[in-house]
Amino acid sequence: MKKTLLLLAVLVSPAFADDTAFFKLGPLSLNVPFKTASVTYLYDFNAKKNLVGGETPIVTLWERLEGTVGAVTSLEGQGAPFVGGNLLLGNVLSRYIALPADLKVGGFGGWDFNSDAPIYGLKASYKLW
Repeated sequence: MKKTLLLLAVLVSPAFADDTAFFKLGPLSLNVPFKTASVTYLYDFNAKKNLVGGETPIVTLWERLEGTVGAVTSLEGQGAPFVGGNLLLGNVLSRYIALPADLKVGGFGGWDFNSDAPIYGLKASYKLW
């Protein structure tokens, strides 16, 4: 019981949080969902097609890795949820091309319940807010 109360006190303590995270412990941050949102372009390797969706970060580690959750949208109204990860490198091609700072690249995986097939591949996302 004491361990549970101690864990609860740490989780709700404002000393371990800020305006973008519920909880921070060392390099790990549990982010506030929908505090930021991104529009996402995805390429599904399984179906070999382009997808569009949206995502929000939920976990950040070392300020270089980001775990996200999101959904794929379609014109037919059939969507699919996914989990993803972003590698926050910045612009590694700055000598050759100017890329926006809010552009993130990563991978994703999920399940398309409409066609009963997995979806997975690479993604690029751009921060909306």
